[in-house]
Amino acid sequence: MTFHDDLVSGKRQFSKLEIEDVSLSDVVTYDLELTDCVFRNVSFRGARLEGLKATRCHFENCIFAYAELSESKFVDCVFYKPTMECSFHHADCRYCEFITCDMRLVSFEKTRLFKANFLQCNATGANFYRAAFSKVVEIRECIFELVDLRDAQLPRCNLSKTSFRQADLREANFEACNLQECDFAGASLAHMAILYADMRGANIAEFDVRSHSFFGVQ
Repeated sequence: MTFHDDLVSGKRQFSKLEIEDVSLSDVVTYDLELTDCVFRNVSFRGARLEGLKATRCHFENCIFAYAELSESKFVDCVFYKPTMECSFHHADCRYCEFITCDMRLVSFEKTRLFKANFLQCNATGANFYRAAFSKVVEIRECIFELVDLRDAQLPRCNLSKTSFRQADLREANFEACNLQECDFAGASLAHMAILYADMRGANIAEFDVRSHSFFGVQ
């Protein structure tokens, strides 16, 4: 039986699989558990995968566009290989957790990220343009360097100990955020909102005090 057949038959736990060059776009499954698996050139476009739990899995050139992934959890997963990055374009990632994952160059453009958590992830160069954070998300102890966070709406979110070096933060709303020990060196900060933010220990040496209001900032 193929992996697709196993899913259709109701199997929910898989380990040490290597799947490539297939489409799983029609898959509908809940609480799927994947451990130490490799997916290469796999399309999950539009798949229903709510409650997925992936541990130490590698996803190379995989497409999750329009997939339903709410309440999923990814731990120690890799979504990057040179020229083989992944896309979550328009996916539903509400309540998802990404923990110690390599997410370099991943596209989250227009992805739904309500109450999503990113902890100790490397998302260098990732694209979050117009991602729907819905003002409730955590990005803690992460590398978000060179990311596209233009117009990101993140008020009152915990973004502590995250590096935003050379990130594009134009028009982003970080009002009342926890920005303790964040690094903004080289970031594009035009019209970024930071009122009432907690910036204790943050690197803000390159902020232009003439174009930003620091009212209420700690």
